[in-house]
Amino acid sequence: MKTVWAKLKQLVGRRARVQRLEEEVAGHIELLVEENVRQGLDRVEARRQAHLAFGNVLATREESVDAMGWPQLESWWQDGKIAVRTLLRRPAFALSLIAILALGIGVTTAIFTLLRGVMWQSLPVPRPHELYLATELPEQATFRLSAPTVRRLENQPELSGRVAAYTSSGRLMLRRGEAPAEPMDGQFVAGGFFRALEIAPAYGRLLEPADDEIDHPRPVAVLSWHWWQQNLGGDPAVVGTELRLNGQLVTVVGIAPKTFTGISLGENIAAWLPLGMHVAMRVSPSAWIITTGETVPLADWMRSDNVACLNVLVRRPARGAVAMQGAMEAAWRPQRDSAISAFTDPQEKEQFMRRVPQLVASPQGFSSTRDGFKKTGVTLSLLVGAVVLVTLANTSTLLLLRVLARGREIGVRLALGAGRWRLARAALMEGLVLSLAGAFAGLLIGMWLTPVLADWLVPSTRNALPGVDAPMLASLTALAIFCGLALGALPAWLSAHFSPQTILRRGGVGQGTSLLAGRALIVVQLALSVLLVSVAISLALDLRQALRANLGYARESVVSTFFHLAAAGIAPEQQAATLQRLRHAAQSLPQVKAVGFASSGVLSGSRTSSGLYFRGDDARKPPGNNIQHESTDENYLSAMGIMLQRGRVFTAEDIEGKPRVALVSQKLAQQVYGETNPIGRRFGFDETPSENDWEIVGVVNDIKVNGARSEASPIIYTPLSQWRSTATCLAIRVEGDAASLREFLKKKISEAEPGLMFTRWMTIEERVQLWVRNDLAAVRLTTGFGALAILLAMVGVLGALGYLVANRSREIAVRLAIGAEPSRVWRGIVREALWLGVIGSALGLTLAILLPRVLGSWMMTGLRADVTAVIAAGLIGVLAAVVGGLLPARRAAKVDPLTLLRSE
Repeated sequence: MKTVWAKLKQLVGRRARVQRLEEEVAGHIELLVEENVRQGLDRVEARRQAHLAFGNVLATREESVDAMGWPQLESWWQDGKIAVRTLLRRPAFALSLIAILALGIGVTTAIFTLLRGVMWQSLPVPRPHELYLATELPEQATFRLSAPTVRRLENQPELSGRVAAYTSSGRLMLRRGEAPAEPMDGQFVAGGFFRALEIAPAYGRLLEPADDEIDHPRPVAVLSWHWWQQNLGGDPAVVGTELRLNGQLVTVVGIAPKTFTGISLGENIAAWLPLGMHVAMRVSPSAWIITTGETVPLADWMRSDNVACLNVLVRRPARGAVAMQGAMEAAWRPQRDSAISAFTDPQEKEQFMRRVPQLVASPQGFSSTRDGFKKTGVTLSLLVGAVVLVTLANTSTLLLLRVLARGREIGVRLALGAGRWRLARAALMEGLVLSLAGAFAGLLIGMWLTPVLADWLVPSTRNALPGVDAPMLASLTALAIFCGLALGALPAWLSAHFSPQTILRRGGVGQGTSLLAGRALIVVQLALSVLLVSVAISLALDLRQALRANLGYARESVVSTFFHLAAAGIAPEQQAATLQRLRHAAQSLPQVKAVGFASSGVLSGSRTSSGLYFRGDDARKPPGNNIQHESTDENYLSAMGIMLQRGRVFTAEDIEGKPRVALVSQKLAQQVYGETNPIGRRFGFDETPSENDWEIVGVVNDIKVNGARSEASPIIYTPLSQWRSTATCLAIRVEGDAASLREFLKKKISEAEPGLMFTRWMTIEERVQLWVRNDLAAVRLTTGFGALAILLAMVGVLGALGYLVANRSREIAVRLAIGAEPSRVWRGIVREALWLGVIGSALGLTLAILLPRVLGSWMMTGLRADVTAVIAAGLIGVLAAVVGGLLPARRAAKVDPLTLLRSE
């Protein structure tokens, strides 16, 4: 490295050093001349003798110049300048190649940036490699700990100040003056959260352990940089002021740094608050009782050990990971013992005994967004790799044809003594120049395309994506060098193997084996293009099937929204009256046919599941015993269009204090009772029957709760009042198109309860579209990739066959002169294009069939070898080849034999 640096330093100021050397040489020769004159020689002879005594001045100069510089680097630099001048002689050709490369490299840059930000980027904290996540193996899921367990962990001497505990993010209600309530994403964290992450504030201070005392949490908050900039204008004076969140005045004590958007990718947190503020702000945490799965009362969750609620990141102490794991297990044992003592099922008790939180290195934190994007990322990586290969094959084909067209020039240069390595190096340098220019333009395209792709695929990560930094530039440079060498490899090899005698004798390179490599590259382009088109059609057909699937409820005629009664400060005893006012406000519109409330709602992203015990000797245990649970009022099923299949639905009489009743889905009834009538059968949440059991009074049709692609879930429905659950979802069924009435409904409902914050106003059809957003974006991308690849393949066919026609023009002229029909010549060229299309399509279809079988488990759900997609892609590939051959065929058929032969 020192030698390289020394050589580079010698290049600086070399011209001045060479000038001084020439002056010294001239001065030395003049001294010899004067000495010879004094010895009696005339001045002409004296100068001649001086030069003879000194030696070859030019050779000395060249040797000295080489010693002062880096000849190999300078030689490459000269080749680069020659390559630039050569390309500038054909600016249209050079710009077209640069544009092709820019598209391929730009798409690659955008996908790489997206993958790097979503899949590989570490948390923006000091030394992220020291962070370990409490994980449940082998599922790699986060291990939820109780608040007392976290406190015991923080009190371990090895982990003091190294524990970052946090809840899932939740929606808060912000009120500013008399303005309507605004949604705000908040997260409740332990007081030592920021200290463990070693984050410094941008302004003010961050949360401290003293802010999170168990009985007296301070009403303070830290705002995120992006929310502070977008909503408060980035005013530092905000620190120390108060915001009204969920009806509580909260003091802003600091602003988080710009780079920190949260622990979990995809959660753009606006504010962090102490854990203990859950109770004061009436926000139910994502927590459940371990032994029953039931919701934890707000007053108990910070004290009970039989609760799963907090995610934990631990910074590795100086003593290492072994001591850290030991401290974790010691803190976990009381929570485990508390849960085991409450279990009644021996099998469940034994299974829980084996559960131990494992601390796993997690510099990226944990994110469900990352896990959900994994298959999409792998699919896009493979597809963009195919696009790059198509781009390289296309540009390499065009460069190869250009070398063939310059055969006479290259033959003359070889005959005059040019070295073969120098000619090959010139071809490589042309590829590198084109690739570096394409990389620069591709960087600009990638910078524009990256936020577009992020909005399509993972909009919640846009603020977390990396910009143009050293790793990005290094990767782009490496890609440009690879592409340049790949582009110039075949032209360089061909240039080094030309025979000047053969070229000058034939008047050109010839057309025998010289076009074989070009044809092979065209076949590769067509094969990859057909593969991309097949993937695009397959994904589009699968998405179309998913969108047309029967979800089990109405789609176009239902509008739904979500709200939080407790966050608005509405006491439990007033909530029923509030729901009634909302119902009356909606029903005042003549288009409204039904209004219902539910605790979760469909396609909401909220999943509540329960383990149940069905009574009776003939009752079977459902597979996995993981049954979704929904609480509704008596009108929700009607509002959603969910049909009763047997028994009855809920009525206004099914309230607290009356016999507990429930509805089950057809799938659950079939799994548990088979063909037996389930009406009147009972189930409970404990192993032994009790008076708290629930009676099944009806069976409803199956529905897809968790997305259009998901299977229908086994579901139980319970009345809101009997389950003592809070309604969070409002569903309104209207006559006609719900989308046209959405804004009017939104205004009417909001006016009825101005203090209540409503979010996510959408029709069910819009929610379905939202759930397949990634699939829709993938279809758009693969369609664009396929169209680009097909277009490039057509250009390749056109260029190759155009060169073939130009090279065979004399032969074609002779054939036409002796009576051949122009249509026969035209068919011959088209036949050549057809064969290229057939071979390329056959290879591409083979890849399209093998790809899902080999890599199907790693790729998107909709990717499969669909017969329609395969046939359509094959036909498109053949058609593209034929279209690419039409212009050369037309030129061949219009050759004027008299003009051409006269010029010969």
